[in-house]
Amino acid sequence: MQGLRCKLYVMHALDDTGIAYHNVDIGRIELPVEASDEQLQALHQKLEAAGLGIISGKRSVLVEKIKAALMPIISGEGEARRTKNSSFLSSILHYDYTYLANVFSAVTGTSIEQYIIQQRIEKVKQYLCEGYSLTEISYKLNYCSVAHLSKQFKKVTGNTVSVFKKTALSQPPVSL
Repeated sequence: MQGLRCKLYVMHALDDTGIAYHNVDIGRIELPVEASDEQLQALHQKLEAAGLGIISGKRSVLVEKIKAALMPIISGEGEARRTKNSSFLSSILHYDYTYLANVFSAVTGTSIEQYIIQQRIEKVKQYLCEGYSLTEISYKLNYCSVAHLSKQFKKVTGNTVSVFKKTALSQPPVSL
């Protein structure tokens, strides 16, 4: 749902700035002609006001491709469940993993593995708030054990799962 909202917002921002486009998808805009500097600046300001941005530069685009390719790993889906992260990423993006890891670290300041762990813990938090048990989450996200998940959760967040559940579930829900 959030991806659809972002896509619609970007489409409206493009319309407002007078930039013609063929296609808008998550992380990608296809333009039939190049936009003027003024149009791009106006688009940048509109997107930034919504917490979005324009990614330019070969390395930054590659990092976004890496992040998109990591989604099945983070979610523990399909082929990614049975494949080493490095092999999976290399096969999807057709680059040597060392190159991908070096570019990712240089641009983001963190390793691919740390990024995966951080994103997986965010998924764990989401599932906990949705009422899933730790065993269900462990299976769903392809953790080797509940103990490993618990240990990683504490290391990343500084809290145990039970402390997180008490604080997160005691707060009233935020409406958008």
